[in-house]
Amino acid sequence: IGGALARNGQYAGALSACLDALDARRALFGPGGLAAAESLACAGDAYQGLGRLDEATGAYAKALSIRMALR
Repeated sequence: IGGALARNGQYAGALSACLDALDARRALFGPGGLAAAESLACAGDAYQGLGRLDEATGAYAKALSIRMALR
């Protein structure tokens, strides 16, 4: 849902959806799982759309760190 909202320019709603998904995915699959990385990247997109670039960079960095650890 978050990705669809972001693609339609609804970044605040997208961020909320991505962070909700992140919480759920961490609870289900653990904080270091691929699902969490996907939600973090989604949040990064939403932060970027909102002009919150430091937070976007942080979310993207966390997502990349998880993906690299899973290699």
